[in-house]
Amino acid sequence: TVNNNQVLHASDIVIVSVQSSTCPIPMVSVANTRVGSFDVAVYNASPAGNDAAYTMNLNFAVIRVGS
Repeated sequence: TVNNNQVLHASDIVIVSVQSSTCPIPMVSVANTRVGSFDVAVYNASPAGNDAAYTMNLNFAVIRVGS
């Protein structure tokens, strides 16, 4: 969960992307948006046997839909 006071409406659009990662195949998405926060889902799509202790830097942007 990311708390951010720029999310003013549940209909605001949040975009999340991976800036850098040691994970070979990182996947991220926004799972839920609420007033004041949103959830980010992170998935390691690497084949079985890879270390799960990867580091990841994420960027996000908020597009305000409501007024």
